[in-house]
Amino acid sequence: MIKNKHKRFVIGDIHGCFDTMEQLLFDILKITKNDDVYFIGEYIDRGPKSNQVLDLLMDLKESNYKIFPIIGNHEEMMLLFGKSSENLHTWYRNGGKQIWKSLNVDFPTKIDRKYFDFIKSMQYYYELDNFIIVHAGLNFQNKNIFQDQYSMLWSRDNQYNAAKAKGKKLITGHTPVTLDRVKLSLSENIVFIDGGCAYSKEKGFGKLVALELNTMELFWTDCIDEID
Repeated sequence: MIKNKHKRFVIGDIHGCFDTMEQLLFDILKITKNDDVYFIGEYIDRGPKSNQVLDLLMDLKESNYKIFPIIGNHEEMMLLFGKSSENLHTWYRNGGKQIWKSLNVDFPTKIDRKYFDFIKSMQYYYELDNFIIVHAGLNFQNKNIFQDQYSMLWSRDNQYNAAKAKGKKLITGHTPVTLDRVKLSLSENIVFIDGGCAYSKEKGFGKLVALELNTMELFWTDCIDEID
């Protein structure tokens, strides 16, 4: 029996694919203000409409939708670009130029502060009844698995410790996987929901994925945005 009457969705990495995001949220999931909608991070870069992705997230929040966006490594790169020229070049090489283009700026210092403020407000993880939702992973070598923010943003180790996780499934994005791998992970301790929306469909990617936590039902749509 489902205890939660409202739906609880977790949405995979979007990477600037606004049209695909809209289609998933409103045509397929048909989200309402009663639903809890968690976003796994990586809203920007690579895809063509990072600005519209962030705008929609902010609009949903202001319209009293229950959305819970988690920060991803690309959002951290955006926040840290001013720390050094190396940070700036790393972000640019990893798709930062796409968000500059979408915002019609020639340098990131010209990006509206509202986007930085919104990203700074994002959580690193959410711990629910039977799930821990985090962008990349957790450092289970730590006594407190929620102290290592670097691992939450960048880890690809796929670590899991049932005792430290209190038996809760880990829901992660960050590493693109095929839809078959997403489906297989539903029965494992770590569920992967980055369908590689902004990546090549020829390699089995190109999906935006959502998971409904109450039923463990998977939803997805093919990327309909034009990727450079």
